[in-house]
Amino acid sequence: MIGAIRLGCLEAGKRSGSISTPFACRVPLREARRISVTFEFKRIVTDRTADGKSVFESEGPVELETVLDIDFLNMWGTPAGIPRVGAGDNPAPEFEPFFPKPGGSRFMIVQFPPEAPTGDADALAKAEEAQPGGIGGVFESDDPGMHVTDSIDYGICLEGELYLELDDGEERRITPGTCVVQRGTRHAWRNRSGKVATMVYIYIAAERT
Repeated sequence: MIGAIRLGCLEAGKRSGSISTPFACRVPLREARRISVTFEFKRIVTDRTADGKSVFESEGPVELETVLDIDFLNMWGTPAGIPRVGAGDNPAPEFEPFFPKPGGSRFMIVQFPPEAPTGDADALAKAEEAQPGGIGGVFESDDPGMHVTDSIDYGICLEGELYLELDDGEERRITPGTCVVQRGTRHAWRNRSGKVATMVYIYIAAERT
């Protein structure tokens, strides 16, 4: 986390958080490459009532956010500190700041377009303004796409193809089913395929030593 949901004919999908698109929708060829018809994500949340009964608390679509032409579905987030599971008094999810504070976590679906303006200084500034503390503030303007965060990152490729680049240009090809564990490394996700690539990420804040 999706694709070209910013197009007028897909505004309904944007509002609903759906990332599949109606086949009747007419889309320019340049944008059509960014549309996924494979997945339709929704979030189901369970909880416990005050008397300890397990229940379904909510079910439905998730709001889409687009920054630097990269699409995000923020599925869940926990605040700083040790997470707790209560009965009838569990906290709401926390999505800001984008990267969690120590002890916190983020769970999201991200869709990378074939090309994203991750090295454009103006685009990065606008991204930081739109998403304070987010990806616009961590991308390196002199080495587009490269960034580092104080977190343990679990990544799972759902569709498409990416290249994960580390220092000195060393890379690995990431395809559907590939799982990546990153431990505070400087890296970049490169999409050279000409098609959308969709990843699931779980970020767990960590202390850098």
